[in-house]
Amino acid sequence: MRILHIIYDDIDNPWIGGGGAVRTLEIYSRIAAQGHYVKVLCGSYPGAPCLQVRRGVIYRYVGLRVPSHILSRLGFVVGAARLIKSAPYDIVVEDVSPFSPVAAPLWARGVPVVASVQNLPGVHATRKYGPFGRVPRLVERPLLALFSNFIAVSPGIEHELRARLPVRQVNITVIPNSADRIFFETASVPVETLAGGGYILFVGRIDVYQKGLDHLIEAFDMVAERLPGVRLVIAGGGPPAQMGRLRALVAGARHSRRIQVVGPVERERAARLLRGALMLAMPSRYEAWPLTAIEAGAVGVPVVGSAV
Repeated sequence: MRILHIIYDDIDNPWIGGGGAVRTLEIYSRIAAQGHYVKVLCGSYPGAPCLQVRRGVIYRYVGLRVPSHILSRLGFVVGAARLIKSAPYDIVVEDVSPFSPVAAPLWARGVPVVASVQNLPGVHATRKYGPFGRVPRLVERPLLALFSNFIAVSPGIEHELRARLPVRQVNITVIPNSADRIFFETASVPVETLAGGGYILFVGRIDVYQKGLDHLIEAFDMVAERLPGVRLVIAGGGPPAQMGRLRALVAGARHSRRIQVVGPVERERAARLLRGALMLAMPSRYEAWPLTAIEAGAVGVPVVGSAV
């Protein structure tokens, strides 16, 4: 089978590098190992190759190699739409995002098309980006209406899809995310030893609005005096603007000396950090089925999250 998958994100993308990119590689590397041909079209960025193969999966980087996230996404949308028509595939899967709406059903004529839905930002597009978020918010519903077949990463996303789609027959299959084996093999993973005793952990992509990191720091300030031996550890990477905003929030916190920003971490260190944590905090404003929550469950660490 020849499979084409369309997703703006990539594990090395400096602006995102999120769970959707990890999911794509993990699923398709297994499918490629069974002898299927898999090509992933993803967005380009400064320093990105034109083409590379990861674990049997062909990655084609589409668009402009410019230091602008917006221009990178625009170039990806135009380039991906053109490339969908350039070669025959047995199935096309699009990771649907209103921020990079390729709209594969418009270009993949005569080929089954499936929408893979990781997140539904909805009203958060305007709350996060202000006037610049109006277009993604307006695009989301008609973009979804182009598809008849969906993969949702959680029952919650399935419920939201059925609420947002027009009243018609659609096929929605829930395929949840999973965790790397290293998070289950806790006996072979040492506990992270950070000076200062116990800590509450956040680990994930640094996106202050979506991940609710402003709420997290505010909440820690509220309880820190009652928990004198506990610190807050924030692990993960993100674009410079988001990292700068996070550091400014930390610097302005009343208990800033007890908040540690450790930056990006590989899976092995993420597993060590989780093993040593008192709990994983996930105060996100919107989510689908985040990998970190599953990884914490695999390790056996409690998760405290917002009701999204």
